[in-house]
Amino acid sequence: MRSAKINYFIVGLFVMTIIGAVIMTVAMLTGRTGAVDNYFTYYSNVTGIKFGTQVVYEGYPIGQVEEITPEEKDGRMRFRIDFSIIKDWRIPKDSIGEIAAPGLLAAVTISVKAGNDKVSLKPGEMIISKERSDVFAVVSGVAGQLGDLMDSNIKPLLENVNRAVGNVNGIIEKDASALFEEVRKVTQDLAEVVALMAERVPVIADNIESFSGKLNGTADELQKLITPQTREKLEAVISNLNEASI
Repeated sequence: MRSAKINYFIVGLFVMTIIGAVIMTVAMLTGRTGAVDNYFTYYSNVTGIKFGTQVVYEGYPIGQVEEITPEEKDGRMRFRIDFSIIKDWRIPKDSIGEIAAPGLLAAVTISVKAGNDKVSLKPGEMIISKERSDVFAVVSGVAGQLGDLMDSNIKPLLENVNRAVGNVNGIIEKDASALFEEVRKVTQDLAEVVALMAERVPVIADNIESFSGKLNGTADELQKLITPQTREKLEAVISNLNEASI
């Protein structure tokens, strides 16, 4: 009997330890492990926010959402979010709380971006809010802009390109045969000129060589005729002619 009580005590102690560990884990995950300070903010859309939603400060968990209260103002509905964070946690006055998700599949959190103000918020004061940036809305907007760009610019450009290509194809189909005929004629004329040059060039070369030979012979004959005696006679004749002209 005593052994059974000891076993019950051990089992109960184990269960209480497990429960305590679970409670501590949940408290650490929510950032609520002791005394807390309360703050609030307002949003026009609280999709994904509920009791227990984590509050993080620059990514570090510091608290959780405690209550969501709908309030109507100027004919529009807005939502007050009350949340608690670690006691004495310093939050600059110009800090901003934004509903955000670290990833596409990550849970939504209230992410507090630290400000630069040296004055800190007091417990119970309001944190400046920033509406949630909807990734899917941004993607949808970009897709819409791309669609407008396609309709207003790219499609007319493609139509002009297709029209220009069609005109070029028409010109080629219409005038290609005449163009090819002209090219054939020019090629034939060039071939005839080349053949004529091939025939004439050797004859011209022979004539040039013969003429060069004759020039060389004439130069030799002139060289033989112009002797010192001949040069003196020519100078005497030129001198006589100059005296006769005077």
